[in-house]
Amino acid sequence: NVTVIHRGTTVSKFLPLIENITKDKDTWLTVGRLLPSKGFDKVVDLFSKYKKINPNAKLNIVGEGIFKSDLEKMVRKLDLEDSVNFLGYIEHKDVLKQMAKANIFFLLSSKMGERLPNVLKEAMLAKCICVSSKTPGIDELIEDGNDGFVFQENDYENILNILNSLNYDEQEIIRDNARKKILVNFNVEVSMKKYL
Repeated sequence: NVTVIHRGTTVSKFLPLIENITKDKDTWLTVGRLLPSKGFDKVVDLFSKYKKINPNAKLNIVGEGIFKSDLEKMVRKLDLEDSVNFLGYIEHKDVLKQMAKANIFFLLSSKMGERLPNVLKEAMLAKCICVSSKTPGIDELIEDGNDGFVFQENDYENILNILNSLNYDEQEIIRDNARKKILVNFNVEVSMKKYL
């Protein structure tokens, strides 16, 4: 018999840090090592289109890496310097607070070896609407349209259409489903009990 026990996140430690932070409906967030394969350029490109629809929109990029200067040039070229914030490397507890504030979280990575990243689990726990690229096994974490969204690389243009079509109630259902998924299936304490 085979039992799959997913790698969980530290729910009991993280929830107190994010519980009383209000969502900012205009804020997007992406987090990770700033590498070309991590898809940050796709997020910036999508954001430039979204900014035309919502002039109040903001994008926060957390992380450091070799692709940072290219991303900064891209932001300048698109005239987004007032809307895109490079927060650099920040402490984990501060990343969680950024997640608690953000409305939409993006991970559009095409990096080989990307599976079920902890950063997505944490963003789901923080009730972000998560948008992920299609990676091996990602459907075990995100059920497309139910607790987040998963897109093939050639389908990125549809992301904005789908996000813009969601009303407030639909967004809240996705947020609640995402947190429940983490509490039930990706809580490290639950996983440890299954191991024992």
